[in-house]
Amino acid sequence: MTVRCAECVQIPYWLKEGNKGLCERGLTDYKNYGSLPCSARERKDLAAHLRLLLNQTFPAFVRENPRGIRHVPGFWTDGAGEACLGQCRDYSQPLLLVPYRNPAGKIQACQIRFTGFLSPDAKRYLWLSVPKNNSAGCGTPIHFAGWKEFGKSTNTKPILVTEGAIKADIVNKFLPEYFAIANSGIGCAQDLIVSISRGKSMMIAFDSDYHQNPLVIKQLARFLRLRFADDRTSNSHFPTKILHWNAKHKGIDDALLNASEIIELTISQWISVISDESRSLILNELDDLIAH
Repeated sequence: MTVRCAECVQIPYWLKEGNKGLCERGLTDYKNYGSLPCSARERKDLAAHLRLLLNQTFPAFVRENPRGIRHVPGFWTDGAGEACLGQCRDYSQPLLLVPYRNPAGKIQACQIRFTGFLSPDAKRYLWLSVPKNNSAGCGTPIHFAGWKEFGKSTNTKPILVTEGAIKADIVNKFLPEYFAIANSGIGCAQDLIVSISRGKSMMIAFDSDYHQNPLVIKQLARFLRLRFADDRTSNSHFPTKILHWNAKHKGIDDALLNASEIIELTISQWISVISDESRSLILNELDDLIAH
């Protein structure tokens, strides 16, 4: 089932031009994103409209899936059986919808992105799903930023893996020499990423907080081990490198938007520039798979 949104749908000005909006992130292809209204009442009206559209346009899907609209992440029904969308609360600003697209460009799930200033402990991203109300879960999808090129026999670009769909979209715009994909966090869907990148060069561009956080460096070590073990099993000889930038910029998106130098490091080169503690964690995990 595929529901295609009209390209004329307008994203509120604040989400495009406001603080932490798309324009500030270097993204101006607004039709790739969506938005939800601030009001729970408006979102409920929208859910009712989409439920009717689903029933009328895809009756076979509804017959085969008794959950109906609840089969779509973010939608649920209240005690009166009425369709709802998202949390049952109002927000001070509209919500940006960030899609995670598969290789065919179809939307697998969406994250909500909060714009404007947030308190230090607040999350800027949440999945559009309400498990406590029996909404379908989002899983751990991979976002293909350059999905229009994926699978082409002539495409020899290295795979660049980062965390977060918007980061991948920014990479896709500013570094077109790479094919950008993203998971939702360094520990998510690692096996799937390794499978997708098999037989291709890989550039790793996860957030730079591994410099301070041992838990993050452990996840990165686990990912590298999976990649190298897969290379050995599949007899693949394509390089794996890590993109390195000034650590004052957490993500590759901030590094790009601030014109920070980004360099490719071999794994051995990268190991030589990280902290002693991080180096020890990496070598303990990879000692039998790489030469130093």
